[in-house]
Amino acid sequence: MIAGITGQVLGTRGVLLKWFTTDEVLAAIERYGVTSIPMVPTMALFLLQDPRADQFDTSSLKTVLLSAAPVPLELKEAFARKFDCEVLEAYGQTEASPAIAIEREGQEKRPGSCGRAIAGVEISIQDDEGRSAPAGQVGEICARSPGIMKGYFRLDDATAEALAGDWLHTGDMGYLDADGYLYVTDRKKDLIIRGGFNVYPRDVEEVLYTHPAVAEAGVVGRPDQAMGEEVVAFVVKASGTEVTEEELLDYCRQRLAKYKAPKEIRFVGFLPKSPIGKVLKKDLRAVVAAT
Repeated sequence: MIAGITGQVLGTRGVLLKWFTTDEVLAAIERYGVTSIPMVPTMALFLLQDPRADQFDTSSLKTVLLSAAPVPLELKEAFARKFDCEVLEAYGQTEASPAIAIEREGQEKRPGSCGRAIAGVEISIQDDEGRSAPAGQVGEICARSPGIMKGYFRLDDATAEALAGDWLHTGDMGYLDADGYLYVTDRKKDLIIRGGFNVYPRDVEEVLYTHPAVAEAGVVGRPDQAMGEEVVAFVVKASGTEVTEEELLDYCRQRLAKYKAPKEIRFVGFLPKSPIGKVLKKDLRAVVAAT
């Protein structure tokens, strides 16, 4: 919808598909000479894994914008290589109408960052007391702009919580570097606290995505009497590959601090996702709780 409205404002031609399927998207790129596509990361992953992709002429594609869910660095780099295009990442929320930060076409990209604040938006990283955090320190991502919502319809308490201190409290954790580039670490509610140490699932997922046998990964916490929580990773294997739990656990131990390394790997056929492609961590936690 956002891309469609933007296209109307700019006067560009748009191609709408009833459903997302990789063959229809690839065929549309070839037929219409598509130059830019907004997608959620799951869509990009499906296109990247489609063995028929090389049968289509996708040379017109110049930019792809990924948003609405965390974007693994490995996915961005692999997609850019395969389709020879610039992959941009954006961050926002519906409550912010909806963009907060974005990578700019042709400008510097920093690994792990979704770019800097868009024009008219101010970003603040805040601790639990509402104090502004210095550059490099993780806290809750808060935003302020004329585009921020007035409130939730007939939900006064939720509105007061979300807009406390005249900032939109996104519920996402992250940090700003010294130059104002935003790095999103994870949802605040998805934070795992193991033995008193904070474990951000995205840190673990990024490492898992670098393994050639991992197509998708989702990390959650499992209650543990001794450590408070343990790290559990759900993994979808890449087509045609094999890997054991112990091999992946060892792979993570070699690349992560001891407290971040998963205690358990669970292989699954798919990860539960929302209609826009976000991995449903609450569903993964429910699976852990039930077993």
